[in-house]
Amino acid sequence: MPITHEVLQDGRVHILRSLDDDGMEVEVCMIEQGDYDFGSAQRREDIHVVAGAIIDANGLKYNCLEGILVFKKGETRVFKVTESGTVYLCEYDDLGDEDDID
Repeated sequence: MPITHEVLQDGRVHILRSLDDDGMEVEVCMIEQGDYDFGSAQRREDIHVVAGAIIDANGLKYNCLEGILVFKKGETRVFKVTESGTVYLCEYDDLGDEDDID
């Protein structure tokens, strides 16, 4: 799969998307400061913050040193980006469900 570029949220979110060596979809996202609601996860999503910071709906902060933000299939993807230019890697698991072990 070639690398594709998608722009969302009135230009505040830029996504580069491709497949890893195992054929799983991966995304690198650059996102501006603000509150986001991306609806329900269609599959498990693991978000690794590379630069900046994200705060989840429970108030937990994620950055390059603090944890991986996980949305299981069906969970609402709501979070706050606290720094403009935040960058994260999103890995998807098409087989993941609510029984996943984090």
